[in-house]
Amino acid sequence: MCHCSADAPVRPRVFQIAVECLEAGVTCGKIQIMMLLGELASEFVRSLKGFRGYRIDDSELERAFDITSEAWYEANQEDREIIADTLFRINCDRAAVFLQSVMVDMDPWSRVHMIEQLVTMPTRRALECIARFVEDENEMVREAALMALQAAGIPVEAITPTNRNESLDRGTP
Repeated sequence: MCHCSADAPVRPRVFQIAVECLEAGVTCGKIQIMMLLGELASEFVRSLKGFRGYRIDDSELERAFDITSEAWYEANQEDREIIADTLFRINCDRAAVFLQSVMVDMDPWSRVHMIEQLVTMPTRRALECIARFVEDENEMVREAALMALQAAGIPVEAITPTNRNESLDRGTP
């Protein structure tokens, strides 16, 4: 049984309990628990120095990432947006790699929708995911990727196969 409640963020071990709930196969409130994991991971990382409220170790973050990424395959489009956001909050580098690989297998409309969601995420790694689709075989996906990168302040002429990552490094934090 999951022991999460509205005042959970101030309780010790809430992150660990939430991970345990997901690993145990909880279905009721699953996506809300994932959102909580993302919020707690963000708070922990932002306030690592001097934060004494709770401790999250690397193995717990890995478990949270693994269980959250597993949910991707059964999720609907709306839940995938939440999952992507949570994954970036837990581990930006792993999230970028994971999303680049799973988005390739999505239909073009779903890829476009995910690109539109990724551009709103406040991390350069999300833009790297989008840049991967500038050369997609589907014209609609290519256009969506270019428009998203332009909206993020990256000029189209800077988006070429050879200098894409360099442009992203200069364009966003």
